[in-house]
Amino acid sequence: MNSHSDGEAWGLMVDGDKLWSSGDDNKVMCWNPAGHCLEKCVKVTDRKDRQRKGRGASTLSNLAPSQCSRAVTVNDEYLVIAGNDGKVSIRAKGDMETELKLLTDSNEWIECMAFSPDNTMLGVGSHDNLVYIYDVDGGNFSLKCKLKGHSSFIVAFDWCQESKYIRSNCGAHEILYFTLPEGA
Repeated sequence: MNSHSDGEAWGLMVDGDKLWSSGDDNKVMCWNPAGHCLEKCVKVTDRKDRQRKGRGASTLSNLAPSQCSRAVTVNDEYLVIAGNDGKVSIRAKGDMETELKLLTDSNEWIECMAFSPDNTMLGVGSHDNLVYIYDVDGGNFSLKCKLKGHSSFIVAFDWCQESKYIRSNCGAHEILYFTLPEGA
């Protein structure tokens, strides 16, 4: 029997026939629903960073904000984990224990993340009212643009099938549409 512990479960991602979850307990877990079992468990981090601005999401855990994961996303190559401190950890799916890159652009915690359908970009929705777009380009994950315009924190966004547009929603219930790659 396996589960998240020490706080709440926050992130959930469907990856083909697998489910990925993350939570306050410094764990990201990969589940096999058909086999009713846990397939993998990955530690979020050993870092004990605090929130740089504002407060992180509420938690019942005593762990540092960097060890409490708020969102998780995957594609064929990468596992991406967002902490309650606003930082985003990029890992190779083949070696999930090793951090390839740490994205530090957000000033507040991350609530949602998703790869574009063509897997060339990663979108990261933050509580600093921005959606950050990163160029995946061979694992570089350089900041491409920031989608600005929301008056509250980002709660959800989705990509169009052609990876040219994003529709985003915020805590003020605004729905905005952006074009990519320019971020207009």
